[in-house]
Amino acid sequence: MHESMKLLGRLTSTTNNSEPFYRALSPRFMPLMPLNEGKRQPETYLSPTIMAMYDEPNKTNEISIGNVPGILRTLGISQKDRNKIMQTVLDISGSNVQIDEALKIYETLGMFDEDVAEPLLNATERIMGAFKKLEKSLFPDQKFLYDNRGFAFLKKHQMENLLRDQRK
Repeated sequence: MHESMKLLGRLTSTTNNSEPFYRALSPRFMPLMPLNEGKRQPETYLSPTIMAMYDEPNKTNEISIGNVPGILRTLGISQKDRNKIMQTVLDISGSNVQIDEALKIYETLGMFDEDVAEPLLNATERIMGAFKKLEKSLFPDQKFLYDNRGFAFLKKHQMENLLRDQRK
Protein backbone atom coordinates (compact mmCIF):
# COMPACT_ATOMS: atom_id res chain seq x y z
CA MET A 1 0.00 0.00 0.00
CA HIS A 2 2.88 2.35 0.84
CA GLU A 3 4.48 1.81 -2.58
CA SER A 4 1.14 2.52 -4.29
CA MET A 5 0.76 5.78 -2.38
CA LYS A 6 4.32 6.84 -3.27
CA LEU A 7 3.70 6.13 -6.96
CA LEU A 8 0.40 8.04 -6.86
CA GLY A 9 2.15 10.98 -5.19
CA ARG A 10 4.86 11.04 -7.85
CA LEU A 11 2.35 10.91 -10.69
CA THR A 12 0.06 13.62 -9.33
CA SER A 13 2.71 15.98 -7.97
CA THR A 14 2.56 19.46 -9.50
CA THR A 15 5.60 20.85 -7.70
CA ASN A 16 9.21 20.75 -8.82
CA ASN A 17 10.51 17.56 -7.20
CA SER A 18 14.05 18.91 -7.03
CA GLU A 19 13.13 21.56 -4.47
CA PRO A 20 13.56 20.27 -0.90
CA PHE A 21 10.95 20.85 1.73
CA TYR A 22 11.60 21.15 5.43
CA ARG A 23 10.09 20.05 8.72
CA ALA A 24 11.26 21.94 11.78
CA LEU A 25 10.10 21.34 15.34
CA SER A 26 7.52 18.86 14.04
CA PRO A 27 7.77 15.62 15.99
CA ARG A 28 5.73 12.65 14.77
CA PHE A 29 4.18 10.67 17.62
CA MET A 30 3.29 7.04 16.87
CA PRO A 31 3.06 7.41 13.06
CA LEU A 32 1.55 4.50 11.13
CA MET A 33 3.80 4.87 8.05
CA PRO A 34 7.33 6.17 7.45
CA LEU A 35 8.02 9.51 5.81
CA ASN A 36 8.60 9.65 2.07
CA GLU A 37 11.92 8.33 0.89
CA GLY A 38 14.28 9.53 -1.79
CA LYS A 39 13.84 12.86 -3.54
CA ARG A 40 10.65 13.84 -1.69
CA GLN A 41 12.01 13.05 1.75
CA PRO A 42 11.81 16.20 3.86
CA GLU A 43 14.80 17.72 5.56
CA THR A 44 14.02 17.41 9.26
CA TYR A 45 15.28 19.68 12.01
CA LEU A 46 14.43 18.81 15.61
CA SER A 47 11.56 16.68 14.29
CA PRO A 48 11.96 13.18 15.72
CA THR A 49 9.72 10.21 15.15
CA ILE A 50 8.62 8.99 18.55
CA MET A 51 7.38 5.42 19.08
CA ALA A 52 6.66 4.53 15.46
CA MET A 53 4.00 1.87 14.94
CA TYR A 54 6.15 0.11 12.33
CA ASP A 55 9.61 -1.43 12.21
CA GLU A 56 11.91 1.30 11.01
CA PRO A 57 14.73 0.59 8.64
CA ASN A 58 17.24 3.12 9.94
CA LYS A 59 18.10 4.43 6.47
CA THR A 60 16.59 7.89 6.65
CA ASN A 61 18.00 11.12 8.04
CA GLU A 62 15.09 11.13 10.46
CA ILE A 63 15.77 11.01 14.20
CA SER A 64 13.92 8.05 15.69
CA ILE A 65 13.09 7.45 19.35
CA GLY A 66 11.98 3.84 19.55
CA ASN A 67 9.36 1.89 17.66
CA VAL A 68 6.63 -0.18 19.27
CA PRO A 69 7.23 -3.48 17.38
CA GLY A 70 10.97 -3.30 18.09
CA ILE A 71 10.49 -2.61 21.79
CA LEU A 72 7.99 -5.47 22.13
CA ARG A 73 10.39 -7.82 20.33
CA THR A 74 13.30 -6.70 22.56
CA LEU A 75 11.19 -7.43 25.64
CA GLY A 76 10.86 -11.03 24.44
CA ILE A 77 7.09 -10.92 23.91
CA SER A 78 5.77 -13.67 21.62
CA GLN A 79 4.50 -12.79 18.12
CA LYS A 80 0.91 -13.65 19.10
CA ASP A 81 1.03 -11.36 22.16
CA ARG A 82 2.78 -8.60 20.16
CA ASN A 83 -0.07 -8.69 17.63
CA LYS A 84 -2.64 -8.42 20.43
CA ILE A 85 -0.78 -5.51 22.04
CA MET A 86 -0.43 -3.70 18.69
CA GLN A 87 -4.15 -4.20 18.03
CA THR A 88 -4.98 -2.74 21.47
CA VAL A 89 -2.70 0.25 20.93
CA LEU A 90 -4.29 0.90 17.53
CA ASP A 91 -7.78 0.65 19.11
CA ILE A 92 -6.92 3.03 21.96
CA SER A 93 -5.23 5.58 19.70
CA GLY A 94 -8.16 5.63 17.26
CA SER A 95 -5.91 4.64 14.37
CA ASN A 96 -8.25 1.79 13.45
CA VAL A 97 -10.83 4.37 12.34
CA GLN A 98 -8.36 5.85 9.83
CA ILE A 99 -7.25 2.40 8.69
CA ASP A 100 -10.88 1.31 8.24
CA GLU A 101 -11.59 4.43 6.14
CA ALA A 102 -8.58 3.72 3.93
CA LEU A 103 -9.68 0.10 3.53
CA LYS A 104 -13.20 1.24 2.58
CA ILE A 105 -11.72 3.46 -0.15
CA TYR A 106 -9.63 0.53 -1.40
CA GLU A 107 -12.74 -1.68 -1.35
CA THR A 108 -14.75 0.95 -3.27
CA LEU A 109 -12.00 1.06 -5.90
CA GLY A 110 -12.15 -2.73 -6.17
CA MET A 111 -8.65 -3.20 -4.80
CA PHE A 112 -9.65 -6.37 -2.94
CA ASP A 113 -10.93 -7.96 -6.14
CA GLU A 114 -8.05 -10.11 -7.39
CA ASP A 115 -8.91 -9.29 -10.99
CA VAL A 116 -8.27 -5.60 -10.25
CA ALA A 117 -5.76 -5.54 -7.42
CA GLU A 118 -3.23 -8.11 -8.57
CA PRO A 119 -2.53 -6.55 -11.99
CA LEU A 120 -2.35 -3.06 -10.43
CA LEU A 121 0.02 -4.14 -7.67
CA ASN A 122 2.17 -6.09 -10.13
CA ALA A 123 2.29 -3.11 -12.49
CA THR A 124 3.14 -0.74 -9.62
CA GLU A 125 5.94 -3.04 -8.47
CA ARG A 126 7.27 -3.39 -12.01
CA ILE A 127 7.18 0.37 -12.67
CA MET A 128 8.81 1.25 -9.34
CA GLY A 129 11.51 -1.36 -9.95
CA ALA A 130 12.16 -0.08 -13.47
CA PHE A 131 12.54 3.51 -12.30
CA LYS A 132 14.78 2.54 -9.37
CA LYS A 133 16.96 0.60 -11.81
CA LEU A 134 16.99 3.59 -14.16
CA GLU A 135 17.98 5.94 -11.32
CA LYS A 136 20.93 3.66 -10.50
CA SER A 137 22.04 3.71 -14.14
CA LEU A 138 22.23 7.52 -14.42
CA PHE A 139 25.64 8.98 -15.14
CA PRO A 140 27.02 11.64 -12.75
CA ASP A 141 26.17 14.49 -15.14
CA GLN A 142 22.62 13.16 -15.53
CA LYS A 143 22.23 12.91 -11.74
CA PHE A 144 23.45 16.49 -11.37
CA LEU A 145 20.97 17.77 -13.98
CA TYR A 146 18.13 15.73 -12.50
CA ASP A 147 18.83 16.98 -8.97
CA ASN A 148 19.18 20.62 -10.03
CA ARG A 149 16.72 20.97 -12.89
CA GLY A 150 14.27 18.18 -12.14
CA PHE A 151 14.95 16.38 -15.43
CA ALA A 152 17.76 14.91 -17.49
CA PHE A 153 17.90 13.44 -20.96
CA LEU A 154 18.39 9.68 -21.16
CA LYS A 155 20.84 7.84 -23.36
CA LYS A 156 19.34 5.48 -25.93
CA HIS A 157 20.31 2.33 -24.03
CA GLN A 158 18.82 3.73 -20.79
CA MET A 159 15.47 4.38 -22.50
CA GLU A 160 15.51 0.90 -24.09
CA ASN A 161 16.24 -0.69 -20.71
CA LEU A 162 13.47 1.32 -19.03
CA LEU A 163 10.92 0.27 -21.65
CA ARG A 164 12.07 -3.35 -21.54
CA ASP A 165 11.87 -3.44 -17.73
CA GLN A 166 8.30 -2.10 -17.77
CA ARG A 167 7.13 -4.75 -20.25
CA LYS A 168 8.27 -7.72 -18.16
